[in-house]
Amino acid sequence: MDDLFKQWQNAPAESSGKSPDPGRIIEQAEQKKRKSRRFHTGNIAVLSATIVGLLVFFNTVAPVQEPLSLASVGVMIGGLLVRIIIEVISYRKLQQIDMTEDTLKANSQARQFYTFRDRIHGPVTIAIVLAYCVGVAMLIPEFSRYLTIKSLLIYYAGFVVWGLIMIVVIRKQIKKEAETLRELKGLTREG
Repeated sequence: MDDLFKQWQNAPAESSGKSPDPGRIIEQAEQKKRKSRRFHTGNIAVLSATIVGLLVFFNTVAPVQEPLSLASVGVMIGGLLVRIIIEVISYRKLQQIDMTEDTLKANSQARQFYTFRDRIHGPVTIAIVLAYCVGVAMLIPEFSRYLTIKSLLIYYAGFVVWGLIMIVVIRKQIKKEAETLRELKGLTREG
């Protein structure tokens, strides 16, 4: 910690002529980490609740029998499990960022975490959402045997509406998290 403090004292002054307060920077960075940890914990809770909901639904309300339908449930739950694992990994990676380390190391850790989360929000999230949608579509053959066309259309229209709402919510959360990560990354640079 003394080395970090000396680095901050010896760093070039900001445009205002004052050196940044190392305690303030570390506290702000820790606040951002706590906010990000809550985000990951919330994601894990929501994804876990979704899995429980799917299991209850497919075991009580609509117990599917066909191999294709069983596979679809596996695809949907599997995608959610993959995302939970990613969130746990993210949580652990975030915990490894030590704001009391020297500036270069903390900045490197924050950059690695930011890069990891950036990759997750791109192709990985898209692949998981697409797999979930494919899983829902794979239910059509079995559901069409038990539901009227009208009920089936209502079910899938509801899924489309739910999907659009989820896209908006996920996108909003990703933007919020990206902003927090940018701020965290910026704070590690201030030191």
